[in-house]
Amino acid sequence: MARALFLTNDFPPMVGGEARLYARICSCVPSDRVVVLAPRLRDHSLFDHQQPYSIVRVLAPTSPHPAARAVQLARMFFAAHRLLSSSDIRLLHVGHLYLGPVGLALRFRHGLPYVLYLHGGEMAPYMRSRTVRRAAQRVLDGASLVVANSRFTVAHYESLGIRLRTVEVLPPAADTRRFRPDVDATAVRERYGLTGCRVVLTVGRLVERKGHDLVIRAVAALGDEVGPLRYVVAGTGPEERQLRHLASALGVRDRVVFTGYVPDDELPALYAACDVFAMPSRAVATRDGVEGFGTVFLEAGACGKPVVGGRSGGVTEAVEDGTTGILVDPHDTRALVQALRRLLLDAELRRRMGQAGRARAERMEAAWAQSVRRIWDRTLVGSP
Repeated sequence: MARALFLTNDFPPMVGGEARLYARICSCVPSDRVVVLAPRLRDHSLFDHQQPYSIVRVLAPTSPHPAARAVQLARMFFAAHRLLSSSDIRLLHVGHLYLGPVGLALRFRHGLPYVLYLHGGEMAPYMRSRTVRRAAQRVLDGASLVVANSRFTVAHYESLGIRLRTVEVLPPAADTRRFRPDVDATAVRERYGLTGCRVVLTVGRLVERKGHDLVIRAVAALGDEVGPLRYVVAGTGPEERQLRHLASALGVRDRVVFTGYVPDDELPALYAACDVFAMPSRAVATRDGVEGFGTVFLEAGACGKPVVGGRSGGVTEAVEDGTTGILVDPHDTRALVQALRRLLLDAELRRRMGQAGRARAERMEAAWAQSVRRIWDRTLVGSP
């Protein structure tokens, strides 16, 4: 039976939304129809052995540094070339635009079509270069199908002068079997000293666009208005030192909890431990400078939690303003404070929005699974 090769730089046990997304895509199709090619990680063996599909690991750096990326592209190409030379693989799925040159080169070398995934702002800072835009356009033109995670992502690339010849929007979905309202959060609340407190949570890399600093400022502004309050910052990243300094400078160091690295299997209990999930994302002029969608909002909703998001990028498609949560101007701290105050003081509103978030997560998951199988069948059947 013809199979597809899924090339990605992000795959479990690596943490993150894209890694979880790709693993779910591969689990959604028959296991004998997919092979994954991903970087070798220190602790990948246990995860790989638990999956029904084949995973091939390649020793390739995962750093975003240009030199490391060049090495990664070369090693991914040669590893894929060896697989294609001795297998029944008839289609490529390429998980990132920056891996697109590998897909294009393999298409020329082996005559195989490729499906390319777009996530939003992954290449935004580089698109100021005409050379990069031309290279991106060539990669996108070479794809038999481009899968974008939101309507915003499509519009974003088109605004950069990039044509998307054949594109389908496939919003991510939360795994509602893992993320659900009845998860026991007792141990998490005890571990982080959250018992008896209202809890605001953000899950994500500690980078500027996520808006952790805005939530810290909002926590300081709220003071004691909502009773004992803790802000849980789940994740790691380059902004951690600045965020800790900000919390100290604003006098809320004891109210901000930095969890550090959180394994994926602990995330459901972390969501369950919060009262409100908040991530006031904003567009910034750095790598990954805009939120293409925001699967974490759906995960929080699947756990029955109301959300507060920044009206920026694809977040407006992840959050139903006034129904599953509240959207705010990410540059307006006062609006964020008002949204958090409103939710933290109104248990009935939290319950209603949480129920709506759960229902929406279930609807989106069912539609997503059907779309994944349809895309997979259509592209694989149409391949040589």
